[in-house]
Amino acid sequence: MPKRNDSSIRPAPERHPTAAPLKRAGAPCWLPFTQRGRGGEAVALATHASRLLRPTDLLPLRADVLTDLALALMARGDTARATRAAERALALYTEKGNIVAAQHARRTWAVLSART
Repeated sequence: MPKRNDSSIRPAPERHPTAAPLKRAGAPCWLPFTQRGRGGEAVALATHASRLLRPTDLLPLRADVLTDLALALMARGDTARATRAAERALALYTEKGNIVAAQHARRTWAVLSART
């Protein structure tokens, strides 16, 4: 068996400090749309995801998507629909017993609501 050439093993390169941040797991995929002024597409994407998940029993994921939908709607200025989506998300977090996510959703929504 040939010897391994240790000089061929290099550490992974460090990210350049000005490089774009890596997308975190669970980051809303609609966010780039809102950042580019395409809020309608963001709402459509989040709405579609919500409809796909509606018949499932994946309560935390459904709540996360509804939270994303609420944020996308809020970015478009549709406060009434955003509030309904946020309330449904909060109800799902509560039903699941996810107290931490429910508290976080309440705080986030309070901050966003205060901005309008």
